[in-house]
Amino acid sequence: MRPGAGEALDLAQKFGRMGLFVRDPETGEGHWDAHAFRILGLEPAPATPPWARLLAEIVHPEDRAALTAHHESVRRLGDGQPGSFRYRIVWPDGAVRHIHSIYEVRRGADGRQRMVGMLIDDTEVVERIDRERRAAEYLDRALELAGISVWRIDLASSRIHFNRVGFHVMGMDFDADGIPLDEMRSTIHPADRDAVVQAAQQALDHGGVVDVTARYRNVDGSWRTLLTRRVADRDADGRAQALAGISLDVTRQAAERERAEAALREKLLAERASREKSAFLARMSHELRTPLNAVLGFARLLDEDGAEPPSARQRERLRRIRDAGERLLAMIDTLLEVSGGDEGREEGVRIEPVAVDELLRPEAPGPPAPCASP
Repeated sequence: MRPGAGEALDLAQKFGRMGLFVRDPETGEGHWDAHAFRILGLEPAPATPPWARLLAEIVHPEDRAALTAHHESVRRLGDGQPGSFRYRIVWPDGAVRHIHSIYEVRRGADGRQRMVGMLIDDTEVVERIDRERRAAEYLDRALELAGISVWRIDLASSRIHFNRVGFHVMGMDFDADGIPLDEMRSTIHPADRDAVVQAAQQALDHGGVVDVTARYRNVDGSWRTLLTRRVADRDADGRAQALAGISLDVTRQAAERERAEAALREKLLAERASREKSAFLARMSHELRTPLNAVLGFARLLDEDGAEPPSARQRERLRRIRDAGERLLAMIDTLLEVSGGDEGREEGVRIEPVAVDELLRPEAPGPPAPCASP
């Protein structure tokens, strides 16, 4: 059995949260259907509440003045003119509902104005929009705090559109129409431009996400390093319509990495120079000390030669050779010590006479050492 027109309208009003009303803007008197009463949180009654009670008990306190002013303006509307107004009401249980009033002004046979229209409960829609707005604000805030820009390149218009963060990162004023792609690419560092273009082409040709790091020139002439990630937007037939992506400002991280790499290079160079210096000093120590010790040793042997003792004049000459050689050896030792050539030499080592005869005297035989097991 098919519902009649009245039943269909009643269902539409019930599930669509709509109520019909007629009101005299001069007196405030009118008629509501049952749905209008329920929308306003009231039980259906033969007569509508007085306008003063409606304002004082049902309309949200913050919207009363605006609704009163709007109601006064209705009197100036001509016959057949439409109007609308949004306001909040407070149900008896304290719940706040959002009402959208849509009406048309008509004049009756008596010449008096009548507002004929409907009340629509927009609460769910308004709350959903408000949630989406807050979520968008939270997302924008998170992107701003993280320094992440979101962008989209429209292939048909060859224009790139940024969110506000993107324009801020580049030091540009926000432009809802975006900027030409060629203008954006002109800000890429010449050494990085080919890599960015190739990344875009790879995303268009092969699909998937493509990353690239490049430097971009700000309007003030400074450079920012951005890590960009892009992917192609395609239609139902797989044709690329746009490139969508995000950019992360890694300027500070790139600068820190460059400083760390420079410090590492300097450290490696310093270590290499230190090794080369140590090798040079060790070689110089060997090359200088070895012949000098030979000179001093042979001078001492000549001076102490019992078989052919030197003359007094020769002893004086040998003494001068020893004195000069020892001074030179002391100078070499001091030079190597100051320059670090003797790093690693044990502390406390002293040069002093040693009784060679005692060291060369054979020791008394002791018990044989045990043999190790094979």
